[in-house]
Amino acid sequence: MVFAQSSGPAKAGSKPPVVKSQGSHSGGPGQKGMQFRGRMKQMEERVLAKLNLTAQQKASIKALDEKTAKSLTAVRPAPKAGQKPERPTKAQMDKISAIVKGRHDGLMKILNTKQQASYKTLMDKEMKAWREERAKQRGKSGKPGTPPAKTSKP
Repeated sequence: MVFAQSSGPAKAGSKPPVVKSQGSHSGGPGQKGMQFRGRMKQMEERVLAKLNLTAQQKASIKALDEKTAKSLTAVRPAPKAGQKPERPTKAQMDKISAIVKGRHDGLMKILNTKQQASYKTLMDKEMKAWREERAKQRGKSGKPGTPPAKTSKP
């Protein structure tokens, strides 16, 4: 990673912005999955911030996330330093899917009916925006590195 120098004086307690170098991607198998999961987490955090959660709901969601993280780590431990992650087995993927579904079901139990409806609507909007962004990055064909089709002017 490369750190970029920001303009102006640094604020107390602020971190320098992180700028990823352009060009080749570092990392190994599973990197795209990690990027997607990180993106999903960011989307959900933005959505949950708009739902006017109570302190109790926030605490319950935090506990649910901690429980989920422990369950996922038990199924598929993180690779040791310097090792590339291995592809998950079918059995691991089935367990992971069950854990993720359980987390979603648990989240829906924490949210009230109105919040559940708002959550679904807002997440749908976030996903649509993400898909549109990806389509622009990949071109209209949806394939990486393919430029958008040229249109002829009448």
